[in-house]
Amino acid sequence: SPSSVDHDRVVKRDFYFSVDSIQAYVIVEQDRPMVELYTRSESGWRLQTFSKLDDEAPLEALGCSLPLRDIYQRIEFEEGPPANPAQNT
Repeated sequence: SPSSVDHDRVVKRDFYFSVDSIQAYVIVEQDRPMVELYTRSESGWRLQTFSKLDDEAPLEALGCSLPLRDIYQRIEFEEGPPANPAQNT
């Protein structure tokens, strides 16, 4: 929810990053197609973002992928400007 965005992106993320057994952390936006996938590697955490409905986030630790089309299959998005215009340059 909008009220928990900062908590999820900072406090929860930092906690999950500190747990050795957690291999991946996923944040799914509710108002636009956007999935952030943090994956643990030997050199630290890697961030991948997915923003197209045809994208699939690879969950290697589980041996599967997460299709954005499945996540958002019943969601109708409002038309409007992109949330972050810098991403379109």
